[in-house]
Amino acid sequence: MQQPLGDLHDAFTELNINIPAEEEQQEYLLPQWKDITSFLDEATSDFEVGQLVHLQSFTLFDAMSAIEIMDPRMDTGMTIEQPCKTFDIDKRLTPEDTLGIMDRLVVREMAWISGHSLVQTVYTCIYFLHIKYLNESSMPTLTSNMDDIIYGVLRSYILATATCCHYIWTEMTQGNVYEEEDFTTNLFGLHFNDQNPDVVIFNDIDSSIMLLNHLLNTKISEPEKNTVRAILNRVEIRKSFLMSLVYLSKFEGSFLTSAKLELTRIIGLLQNVDLSLGNEVLDAFDSNINRKLTSQTPPRPVELSSIEESFKEFNLLIQRLSSICDVNVYPSVNSLMNYFLNFAAHQPYPDAFSRSKLNSIFFHHQRIFGTITVSTFILDSIKETVQPPFWWTSPNRQPANVNPAEFINAHDTLKAYLERISMVFVEYFKINCHNRSRQRRMLCKVVTEWEILQEEAAGVDEVFHALERDQEDMQTPYYFSSWAYNLKLTMIEKILFLGFELDLYGSHEYIMIYWYIQCVLGSRAYLLDRISNFVDQTIKKPGVYNYLRTNQMMNHSKKCLSEAVLKLLLTVKHTNQFDQRGLVFDDEETRYAHRFKPFVSLISPPHPTYQQYLEIVNIENFDVSRMKEIIRNDFAESKKVLEGLLIMSPEETNTEMCHDDFKDVSFLLYF
Repeated sequence: MQQPLGDLHDAFTELNINIPAEEEQQEYLLPQWKDITSFLDEATSDFEVGQLVHLQSFTLFDAMSAIEIMDPRMDTGMTIEQPCKTFDIDKRLTPEDTLGIMDRLVVREMAWISGHSLVQTVYTCIYFLHIKYLNESSMPTLTSNMDDIIYGVLRSYILATATCCHYIWTEMTQGNVYEEEDFTTNLFGLHFNDQNPDVVIFNDIDSSIMLLNHLLNTKISEPEKNTVRAILNRVEIRKSFLMSLVYLSKFEGSFLTSAKLELTRIIGLLQNVDLSLGNEVLDAFDSNINRKLTSQTPPRPVELSSIEESFKEFNLLIQRLSSICDVNVYPSVNSLMNYFLNFAAHQPYPDAFSRSKLNSIFFHHQRIFGTITVSTFILDSIKETVQPPFWWTSPNRQPANVNPAEFINAHDTLKAYLERISMVFVEYFKINCHNRSRQRRMLCKVVTEWEILQEEAAGVDEVFHALERDQEDMQTPYYFSSWAYNLKLTMIEKILFLGFELDLYGSHEYIMIYWYIQCVLGSRAYLLDRISNFVDQTIKKPGVYNYLRTNQMMNHSKKCLSEAVLKLLLTVKHTNQFDQRGLVFDDEETRYAHRFKPFVSLISPPHPTYQQYLEIVNIENFDVSRMKEIIRNDFAESKKVLEGLLIMSPEETNTEMCHDDFKDVSFLLYF
């Protein structure tokens, strides 16, 4: 309930409280400010770019929400004392200036693909704000002077770049990799040059190539010819890049061969790029133009790489896209699986566009590569991994001693199971195309689903077991269940190893993590031995044998290597050489439960308790010299196995699609 101001005034008067005048009241209510300009000037006089001074109360959360004052790409409230300089897009530029604009446009394009906003990167180019005008302009002719020809070439290059951006944006809006931190699809009301058909763009590019070749045959100086050749190189790269994007946008892999030819051509053209000939035209790019369109949550400064670094990134992008063009010609499902795992482990990490394109090509129209049913794809994987009896996976090959009705029922059960797991199996591949943190989050959720799918697979096995009445005394293998269990163990391993890659573990957790890895690798060794035993009872096919042999060797090598690291950590801890910060308010058992929370509910492999962990790592009568000898033996054994893997053929290791990378990884493990 409000009290009249007059009554409050009388009350203060009776208490002999001096009431300041109205202006004094306003000043009194204002917060007390202190001028710290001189203090900051003195404190930051020796600072380098990127350093800052802050209070202890300034947390990481505050830093994520902070705005860099006077940065036009973040501080959209910045007052610009002078208006933006006007840039005449009709101005005829020198060949060196034109080449500089082309190269710096590639820098903005790669910054956009790396995750920055379109308005902060590509659309800071003044020419992109006048695409409609550029469309209405006509191409020069052979009789035009050199300045007009160079301008026409730049015009066609700008329009082709806009079309490339449109193809990339269209791919990213399909939601194959839906993380804003990797790619910003918001156009903020801007548009691409999508009103012109591609054939018009290609005609202009072909005209530009013809005009540039004409210039090279005219009487111009040698330095000018070098610059014109460099411009021709950029135009040819842009043409092939646009053509490859057009081919890659077609489904069912019908034009992947054509796309690979264009991408291979780009790789050759990039080897002849000379980045020293172009001039920087500052007025052609202005970061203040679209700053009002910049998203404010969270503010994200644009970090433009150098021209050299941007072309390196562009080269890596082309190489990744070229590799993807061969993905539909896979020799086996296991080889394809290894390719996806290798693709996800690339360093530097693949860009969002190439990861999305791999997913688009792999699964569309509810088919693998647009043509293969998922059920057939899964059956191929099962056959390659565990090799069940032929009549288990062939509904048209009924054995003579099996009841027809029961045989049909068993295959109906298998069909229903394959349909139920179809999308989960597809996601097993597609997860590899997300960024690493999202991979780990998704795998932690999916691994519990595979626990259920493994139990259902065991039920399918039992349905087929019931048909083999003449083998009641024999222990019939669980083929489908073993296949599902093998995939689940692969996911568990990847979750644990991604923790290292993402720096989730502290040094105080390494012993715990390596010990748990030992448990998982031990379970996998037992499973692979079991699969090998019951595969030996059937007709042993080379593909299955090679898969089991390679995985057994790789698993044994990883187990020896991780055992050596675990024992090494225990040794340095015992000898007080493990330099780690003391923990405050830490309960190791709670940390153990939290770190392995995704695996607690799993029945297989059984989740070891914290007490079991303590019983093994707490070694009494620790013999350092003996432990050193064991560590050396473990490293030697791992080295021996890796040497055996390195001499195996791609077909034996199921790495036909990524053998070079496989050898590089093995080489790293070797050391």
